[in-house]
Amino acid sequence: MRTLENPAVQENVIKRLANGESQTAIAHSLGVSQAAISKFASNPEIRELIRAEALKLVGNLPVATDNIRYLVEHMQGSNDPKMKELGYKASLKVLETAGIIPGQSSSYVFNTFIDNRQELSPVVMELLQRHNVFPDDPIEAEFEKMRAEELEEK
Repeated sequence: MRTLENPAVQENVIKRLANGESQTAIAHSLGVSQAAISKFASNPEIRELIRAEALKLVGNLPVATDNIRYLVEHMQGSNDPKMKELGYKASLKVLETAGIIPGQSSSYVFNTFIDNRQELSPVVMELLQRHNVFPDDPIEAEFEKMRAEELEEK
């Protein structure tokens, strides 16, 4: 049986694509060509499964956001190196996934979230607005004012 004909492998590939992993990385780990992954992912039924998997991930965003908020808030005053490391990694991953800083993560889930007009967590919205991801947002002026005040305080 060819690798991509195995249902367990197909499920794994679908999840990995929904998580934003590159076709090249998936192909390399499975010992198949990137073209084989591309052909698999271009099947309309598979595209729908990837989309559905991404939407499942979107449903976990509020809990994930709360966890990340906890890590980031507690890393600053912590003397525990592990807490600081986890907080840093969580912060970095959020910025990468949102497309604010370049990273290996695709923003497929983030784009699916926006495309489906689902409400973002206030923490994520604040982050996106602070980094001008939504430049036409009416709240952006308020955030610009806050940034200016923060700079003046420093």
